[in-house]
Amino acid sequence: MQQDEIKRAIHVLGNGVFVVSAEDKGEIRGFTATWVSQVSYQHRLIMVSASKEHDTYRLIEGSGRYVVNILGISNVDLARHFGRRKAPGEPLDLSYFRQEHGKTLPVLKDAMGYIRCQVISQLEVMDHTIFVGQIEEAHVLREENPLLYYPKKGYLTKYDV
Repeated sequence: MQQDEIKRAIHVLGNGVFVVSAEDKGEIRGFTATWVSQVSYQHRLIMVSASKEHDTYRLIEGSGRYVVNILGISNVDLARHFGRRKAPGEPLDLSYFRQEHGKTLPVLKDAMGYIRCQVISQLEVMDHTIFVGQIEEAHVLREENPLLYYPKKGYLTKYDV
């Protein structure tokens, strides 16, 4: 009985939708995430939870940095693209990322904003690691309602006013 109640309670938790990306030694990867949160107002910290099995995990570990790309309601396609499992070694379509001075950045071109972080702490939790990052740079690129996700309902693309 308790397991059913836990599952039911978790299915009504709503979360923002993001693409967490990283670059290390010229390789870029990203994944759709809903487990992203502000940690502190005073110290400008953002945490992300990453599966140790995901390609992006090793890039965060190697570089000590990650980018939280903030998705808006017009970005469901990005959430789905970066949410699907890729075959091992499958090349990433870099056309989704910004180019600057001939270099590809781990920042999505069409995200409504992004936050670049340097890892200052991490916590191993079973099959995931929680990375706490100090914000190095943040930009809101357009005003739009954020994309939300509810496990029971999926992506929320319309807001009741």
